Amino acid sequence: MTELPPLPKDPADLQAWVNNLDRDDLMALAQGLTTGGLRAFSQPKKPEIDLLPPPETPSLLTVTVELHGSKPRIWRRLTLPGDLTLDAVHTLLQAVMGWSDSHLHRFSVGAGNAYNQPYFITQFDEQEGEEGLREEGVRLDQLLRTPGDQLTYLYDFGDDWTHRSHAGSDRAVDPGEPAAEMCRRGAGVSTRRRRRDLGAQ
Repeated sequence: MTELPPLPKDPADLQAWVNNLDRDDLMALAQGLTTGGLRAFSQPKKPEIDLLPPPETPSLLTVTVELHGSKPRIWRRLTLPGDLTLDAVHTLLQAVMGWSDSHLHRFSVGAGNAYNQPYFITQFDEQEGEEGLREEGVRLDQLLRTPGDQLTYLYDFGDDWTHRSHAGSDRAVDPGEPAAEMCRRGAGVSTRRRRRDLGAQ
C-alpha cells in the first residue's frame, strides 16, 4: 500500500488533502476505508529501534523492576542472565509480579510513555499487520548495558500497568552456577493479585 502523509483534522485541509492525492494514493485510501478506516493513515510510521549487538560474553544483570505509580511501592530486584530474550523476560515478570498473563504487553526502550515510544512487537502484533523487531529476537543485555539504562514493560492496555526496569551491576557468569532467574528482593503485591487474594471480583 502507498504510504500517505498524515491525515489533516481540519475539514477544509482534509478536502485539499484528498484533492491532491494521485490515483495510487486514492486506491490506497479506498482500500484503507474498506479494511479498517483511516487509522492506518492518521498514525505516523513507528520509528525504528537502534539495537546494539549482544556482548560476546553474557553476564548476570541486577535489574530492579518497579510498578510505576504504585502506593505503597511495588518492586522486585532480580538477577538475570543477560542473554535472556524479551519473551522470556515477559514470562518471568508475569510470575514475579503476580500477573496472570491474560492481557497484551509491550516492551519499549527507556522510561517514557510506552504508547509514544518505539517498541518491540509480539507475535500478536505481527499477526495484526505490524512491522518491527520481534521481542523473541532481542536480548536483555542489548538494552540494559550500563547502570542506569532503562526498559519499560507495559501490561494490559486497558489498565496500563507500567513497569520500569533499571539496570544495576553486572558480573561474569560462573559456569558452575545455575542459570535460573533469581528474585533477590522485593516488596508489595500487584493490585490484581491483591484483589484476587481478597476474593474481590
